Amino acid sequence: MNIPKGTRYFNEKEILKREFLIKIIKNNFKLFGFSQIETPSFEIKSLLKKQYGEENEKLIFNILKTGFSFKENFKKLINKNDKEFLNYLSNKYLRYDLTIPFLKYIYFNKDKIIFPFKRYQIQMVWRADRPQKGRYQEFYQCDADIAGKKSLWQEIDLIQLYYKIFLELNIPTIIKINNRKILFGLIEIFNIKKHYEFIKILDKWDKIGKEKVKIKLLDKGLSIKNWKKLNYLYNNNTLLEEKIKIINFFLKKSEIGKKGINSIKFIFNKIKKLNIKNINLEFNILLSRGVNYYTGTIFEIFYEKNKKLAIGGGGRYDNIDNNILKLKNLSCVGISIGLDRVILIMEKLKLFPSIYTNKIKILFLNFGIEESLKCYKIINLLRNKEISSDLYPKNEHINKQIKYAKKKKITFIVMLGKKEIEKNIIKIKKIKNKKELTFFSIEDLINYFLNYYNK
Repeated sequence: MNIPKGTRYFNEKEILKREFLIKIIKNNFKLFGFSQIETPSFEIKSLLKKQYGEENEKLIFNILKTGFSFKENFKKLINKNDKEFLNYLSNKYLRYDLTIPFLKYIYFNKDKIIFPFKRYQIQMVWRADRPQKGRYQEFYQCDADIAGKKSLWQEIDLIQLYYKIFLELNIPTIIKINNRKILFGLIEIFNIKKHYEFIKILDKWDKIGKEKVKIKLLDKGLSIKNWKKLNYLYNNNTLLEEKIKIINFFLKKSEIGKKGINSIKFIFNKIKKLNIKNINLEFNILLSRGVNYYTGTIFEIFYEKNKKLAIGGGGRYDNIDNNILKLKNLSCVGISIGLDRVILIMEKLKLFPSIYTNKIKILFLNFGIEESLKCYKIINLLRNKEISSDLYPKNEHINKQIKYAKKKKITFIVMLGKKEIEKNIIKIKKIKNKKELTFFSIEDLINYFLNYYNK
């Protein structure tokens, strides 16, 4: 028997690690003025409109129409092409990310929202991706986005938010930054027809390597001369000011490209003036991010010692989906954190504090029905005092019950059998050192446990 591909079962310790991390992320989101929302786990397909890009849309989990019968619809399906076939079968999909649902939330609540609207969202998303370490088909995303009032100060705020979260987690990071307008400028200068195919290929530079990217770009019509220019720009390791001068020269005939450069200059200049200690910000001209809806600044954040596996990303997306949601002149920018990848890094660096699972502190041995009723009177009193207690469920051999207590690492066992009831006493034993104590009243027993656990 197998579990579904790309999914996992979690034990309590793993869940507590996740909750520890989410708490730190949430606290920082709130500190920066973001409010929490939640959205449904599936969306209507009409909202897609190629927002994710053709390649990414192949990773979407489609949901079969309710009550659909292949037998009844076979004749209608037989002559349809692949796309028509899929649309006939399905009109909904599992949430691919948290961005389109966020925009839909704005659409339905636009009369109640005060702009700029800062929201955060921590929920599960689903992608039919090839599973590997740090990449699953079902995983949590942690997003923070700002809608309305377009301003580069929002990018500067999000960079600081990223920095503060990972500083608190003690993970050394590098934040790579670019602007889609610079890429659009290169597309204009290089006279490339298929914009998003070019961007999609660039996005794979660090994943599949320079030579494979070169082959793909030349196949799409990029000239050797322009490939050399692109390669030079990527491998140019001069200081930021010099790099900007070089790119300015390349983009001198592109107005959109120059706007992108000016945005980068503004962000780096203001971050420098804020004098944030040890912030590691890098301008990467070929950073592209594969999703279609980005229009301006784009980010990716990496663990400093692994610059191939992003632990977060995001960017600016203006005037998205206006034809569907009719959100005129809506300007948005946001970041996302991949929870699972951050957990892997924290485990590797041993950054999690000691995680204590919620174990039973006191186990009452089961000697029969009448004895168990008396045990439950004490158990309920202990639970009312927030002390975790339990009754072994079956009147089995005492050695078997004690063996269970040892395996579960329970601190105390309580013995309240017929002999103890006749003598009006309660016996307890500490599992670790086998020390036994006798109590002559329930009050004394409860006070002992309260003192022990409230030291």
